[in-house]
Amino acid sequence: MKNKTKGESPEEMITPKDIRKVKEAVREIIPAHRQVRGRPREYSDRTIVLLYVLFTLFRCSSIVEMYKMIEGKKRLLKVIGELPSRQTLSYRLRRLDIEAISRRIIESIKGETYIIDSTPIKDITSQGIKKCKNLKFGKNRDGFFWGKKGHFIITEEGIPVKFRLTQANEDDARVGKEMLDDLSGLIIADRGYFKGSFLSQFTKEGDLRAIVRPRSRKKDSSFKEKHSQTYSKRWKIERLFQKMKEVFRVEIPRKGGRDDLLSRVTALFLTVVTLAFSKFVLNDPILDYLNCC
Repeated sequence: MKNKTKGESPEEMITPKDIRKVKEAVREIIPAHRQVRGRPREYSDRTIVLLYVLFTLFRCSSIVEMYKMIEGKKRLLKVIGELPSRQTLSYRLRRLDIEAISRRIIESIKGETYIIDSTPIKDITSQGIKKCKNLKFGKNRDGFFWGKKGHFIITEEGIPVKFRLTQANEDDARVGKEMLDDLSGLIIADRGYFKGSFLSQFTKEGDLRAIVRPRSRKKDSSFKEKHSQTYSKRWKIERLFQKMKEVFRVEIPRKGGRDDLLSRVTALFLTVVTLAFSKFVLNDPILDYLNCC
């Protein structure tokens, strides 16, 4: 990876060597597809994920823009291979088995400590409510917002293992409880998860333990004395949310096309998983200049 220079675009920074590393990481993360019936798929799930990872890294405003950029650079096209149609790419992304990908990541990293949190994903279009009737109002520490909410679980190294996109008014504790399947170890959570619906599943005999910051100020002082060092690991997930909004700009709709929030958040999840997996598991960092892991 060459050093970043002023005025150099992301597509100029990413070389064919980097794309080969991305393909290797994707091959480890995405399980091989086993088709039982129907017409054989022309493009594998790994090819679909690779293209969406590159779409995020190139920071293109649309798939059309990314395809034009790739087709204009024969070195990149030679490494990537034949490109599927835009309709095929969108269709296949919606049918990716994200749960199977999460299970494969969890089995590969065998983490012992996980961090769970949510972040508001605001709709800032000029038309607002009239354009997106399926959105809801939610509330966080900054006040009310109009949009959706992204829920993430990451390891203490910063590798995302699960994500879910819900309406803005969904309860963090309820969604968090549903996301903890297949996990064992220590769960770190903030005050939003200090509810009986979330805490009831943690017992001394179970595989899951939790460090949840209490809402009460009296209990909070004793909590800091016992768990301040462990709880401070939450900065990893806050860093991820910061990069979502500052680097990958998930709050801003695509230009010249329909804004598909789920597709963009899914692509972002797969991108950060690929970069973090390559860095912490394969010991071969791909794009450290993003500093998102």
